[in-house]
Amino acid sequence: MSTNETGFIKILALILVLGASTLSSGCAEDKKQSYKNKLSNQADSQILNGEEVTPLDPVSKKALYLATGAQLIKTPKGYSASQKGQCTAVAILPNVILTAGHCVIAEKPEDNQTADSVFVILGNKPWKAKFDPNLWYAVDEIKVIDTYGRNKSGGSENDLALLKLKRPLPSEYVTELATEVQLFPVMDFMMAGYGLRSNLTELNTEQEKKNLGELYRTYKILEDYELNSPKILIDQTDMKGICSGDSGGPGLIYDQSQKKYYVLGIVSGTKWLESDKNKFDPENKVTCFGTAVYTNVLFPEYLDWIKKTSENFNK
Repeated sequence: MSTNETGFIKILALILVLGASTLSSGCAEDKKQSYKNKLSNQADSQILNGEEVTPLDPVSKKALYLATGAQLIKTPKGYSASQKGQCTAVAILPNVILTAGHCVIAEKPEDNQTADSVFVILGNKPWKAKFDPNLWYAVDEIKVIDTYGRNKSGGSENDLALLKLKRPLPSEYVTELATEVQLFPVMDFMMAGYGLRSNLTELNTEQEKKNLGELYRTYKILEDYELNSPKILIDQTDMKGICSGDSGGPGLIYDQSQKKYYVLGIVSGTKWLESDKNKFDPENKVTCFGTAVYTNVLFPEYLDWIKKTSENFNK
């Protein structure tokens, strides 16, 4: 996959339609297919066993590592640090982090995260690099959208949470939410996260540790995006995409005119259609391939909640 951070050249004219952004003419369909062919020829890497994001890559600051069940304790000899779980997140303001609701709300209420158990840790390999407590950013407050209800299956409805940090991140870590200006009928959609790069269920604990905690990415094609849909669905039957540990990570689109990435979605989970499961995974060896489910941050109800909650954090 190309790592040219100017993004792919957008070949279609901007069409802004409140609701579904679709194309119907034969000419438009030809253009979509041409775009898809260009992208698919380059998209041969993925978060799972895919393209690593290097520290010099601008994308390295677009997805943040979120340690849950975590502790950072100062001791006479230095610091003691630990975590029980992980997610991915994105900063939409220097002190406001957007992630998935299920990263902080557990199936059992006693397992829910509290502000003192969650940290943002900077770095592409936070647990595989030299330890630096200055890279740990403590959370001051957690807000989960009221309509979220914990669901055991991937892709729960209303899967959003906002975290207020005790101290602000450097400005280069902030990624703005997308607006209608960035929407095209066909878009390159970048998936980024710190999750598993190998998806087989027979991975033992030690193998899982080796496959977690490093920032990877891949590109997919997003077409027929619906502004008024709460979810964005991305096909992963090509065995490429997001998995455990990528939850809360951003789905990014690139604005060529602004030379900037914008957040369009947040990883909620994955799901299988039964027909796809039988076709691609008859022996039930994988858990994440199928369809990636992103929470659509431009869905009016979600966008309103994100904006109001962020404002209240900063009053």
